[in-house]
Amino acid sequence: MKRTLFILLIGMLFIGCSTAYKTEIYKTETESFTASIYVKSFSYKIKLPEGYKRLYMTSGEGGHDTYQYKYSKGMLFYVAETDVITPNKDNIRNHASKRDFMRRFPGFRQVLMTCDTITIKGKDKKNRYWKEVTYRLYNDDYYSFGYINVKESDLDKFNKVIDDAKIECVFDEERIAEDRQFSTDSAFQELLKSLDDQ
Repeated sequence: MKRTLFILLIGMLFIGCSTAYKTEIYKTETESFTASIYVKSFSYKIKLPEGYKRLYMTSGEGGHDTYQYKYSKGMLFYVAETDVITPNKDNIRNHASKRDFMRRFPGFRQVLMTCDTITIKGKDKKNRYWKEVTYRLYNDDYYSFGYINVKESDLDKFNKVIDDAKIECVFDEERIAEDRQFSTDSAFQELLKSLDDQ
């Protein structure tokens, strides 16, 4: 009887301890984007904290893709292809420098061509964190990882998703060769120089 009672007490203690320390469970998402100008295929692999609802959207010229992962309390993580208007557009417009805003959004893609990565981040009016990291693949083919409405207690988790993301990209080498021919044109070089001087 004493032995049974001892085992029962140890079992209850183990259950109590396991619920006291919440372990974060992550889920891996792997998605592919449709081909764009210089990229035949692009895919990413991320590990997200569980508890999200996955949404797929397509918009913009050429039907560019966005994957969104929505959480409770308005938190959202997203991956966007090329010049899609992302959920962070208003945050970037309100908080980023004019140059960073111009470098990130449609109509100013030539400026982005001279950069490899743009990171823009801040806090919104509710003291929640937002961030967008845009990576150039080639010329005006690029993609963004970002989040909005993230509490300070969740910030490290969402930054880790971006830091640990894995991507695979297959380029259209023929198209790139044609583009390199154009990029040696002196008028094109003058355009890039004038944008850098702004």
